[in-house]
Amino acid sequence: MCWYTTICYFGTKIKDGNLIKIVSNKEWEKFVKNSIKPRFSSFTISNKTGYWEGEKELTHTLTIIHKNDKNIMNNLIYIAKEYSMIYNQDEIIINTTKSENFIEISKI
Repeated sequence: MCWYTTICYFGTKIKDGNLIKIVSNKEWEKFVKNSIKPRFSSFTISNKTGYWEGEKELTHTLTIIHKNDKNIMNNLIYIAKEYSMIYNQDEIIINTTKSENFIEISKI
């Protein structure tokens, strides 16, 4: 059986004219609570350093490992669009890779 790993990259810099604001940790936690948790039962969140247009910024990543499920992808696209609108982001990246040799370790 094939599994897929999907990673979504959420930048935190907000351009507002000549001002640059940052999505705060509190705002991110609220977004996770209100927009991500209700749609997915299993996922991981990580904080990374990213670069957008040559500028360094904190980037949150959402990782979901799943079977080929169109509902999951539709929810990820919805969440990305929602984040983009709320925080005035130019782009949210969603990257999916297929794992042919996925190993799942369960309790014996």
